[in-house]
Amino acid sequence: MVVGHAAVALRRRIGPAEVEVAISIATPFLAAMLSEAAGVSVAVVIVVAALTVTVRAVDRQTGQAISSPEARLVARHVWSEAEVMLSAALYFLVGRSLPEALAALSHYGWLRLDLIAAALLALVLALQFVLAMLVMVMPWTPHMPGEDGRPAGVLRVAVVGAWSPHRSAIALGLALAVPTTTIDGRPFPDRDLVLALISLLVLGSGLLQGTTLPALLG
Repeated sequence: MVVGHAAVALRRRIGPAEVEVAISIATPFLAAMLSEAAGVSVAVVIVVAALTVTVRAVDRQTGQAISSPEARLVARHVWSEAEVMLSAALYFLVGRSLPEALAALSHYGWLRLDLIAAALLALVLALQFVLAMLVMVMPWTPHMPGEDGRPAGVLRVAVVGAWSPHRSAIALGLALAVPTTTIDGRPFPDRDLVLALISLLVLGSGLLQGTTLPALLG
């Protein structure tokens, strides 16, 4: 949280858009360095810092964003390109690690691993649907217009909202962040299983949701 608050404070005082974008890029690296020094999870610290920046991105009293319109426009393009490159790098690293992990899990069998991954995906989708329904029934949630301009049904919006987000680079990054060994040097328990299941989960999510979402929107 300290890193997130510091990043917000700096971005409020910085004028040039390029410098502000540079601060936004440096924030996760600073969070990673501090987490390494403190001996805590890098992924957790980065996620907390990102959530802190997101929550404070808009001043609650004035409604004004901490970033200028120019900085937001530049940052959108920069982070879009960075997301593509980071996703490619993560998929490459997973591709390097996955064969070894699957070889270590040969006693599980492909069918068992696929069923576990499918169950996890179903659980995640169910949780997303419940959260989407809770958001839709809130009194302050605006009505979503349908194709004819009239408000769309709550159930339809919740289904589309739950089906739209899919597991991707973040899940792979968290799986790769699991250490290979514990503090005493022993292999981290079930790391191969975590990596294999997350990889199958991402693959299944992309194939299932990516191919069926247009039908839900149509």
